[in-house]
Amino acid sequence: MTIRVTLPTVSSESLFRTTSDVLRAVQVPAGDADLIAESLVEADRRGTHSHGVMRLPLYVEAVRTGGILPTAAMSWRNEHGATAVLDAAGGFGQVAVDRASVKARELVRDHGTAVVAIQGSSHYGAGAFWASRLAYDGLVAFLVSTTGASVAPFGGAEPILGTNPLTIAFPTGGNEPVVLDMATSNGAYGRIVAARNEGNPIPRAGQSILRESPPLTRTSPSRGLSYRSAGTRVRVWPS
Repeated sequence: MTIRVTLPTVSSESLFRTTSDVLRAVQVPAGDADLIAESLVEADRRGTHSHGVMRLPLYVEAVRTGGILPTAAMSWRNEHGATAVLDAAGGFGQVAVDRASVKARELVRDHGTAVVAIQGSSHYGAGAFWASRLAYDGLVAFLVSTTGASVAPFGGAEPILGTNPLTIAFPTGGNEPVVLDMATSNGAYGRIVAARNEGNPIPRAGQSILRESPPLTRTSPSRGLSYRSAGTRVRVWPS
């Protein structure tokens, strides 16, 4: 049986303010809280709910259990020419990527190109949020990341690989850039969580591998599931 959940409709401004307030309540600095809230709300506004405010409870739990440090002392390491490495020191991914984007802009001005890596970070939200910002500045952006194991290799049934998302954005002759945001699996794992929270079944054919027979819904846990590899989930839109 599928349980349908009726979700309320709220304004983006109200959602932003509430999200920021929740983050501040767990000692996230005000500016960082606003940045994180903006990235989550923007994902929801685009319809990418797997990377939207549904992530907020996970962030709060991670802060409370020490998985994310709200006031991490981030620092730059191994700066050389057009390259740099940011040690995020266990802090929020959004804060780390924002600092990396600022550094990339500086390096591009001096060298015409930039390669910036981040270590010791966490979930940074939807890649399109960050890549499109760089594209609006007239830059071509290529953003990649590793993830935890959630993808079964071809012919397998156990999660070994990550979804390892990548985002590409570039300016056009018009006012809007082109942004491509994709995973190396057949879908984003966050969509599984979103389907569970909303009480919706998930697509099965060619996308997921279930070791349980009932459809995954709000009343069943997201266990025994891995996404198939050898396919991509692609979303392309003008920002």
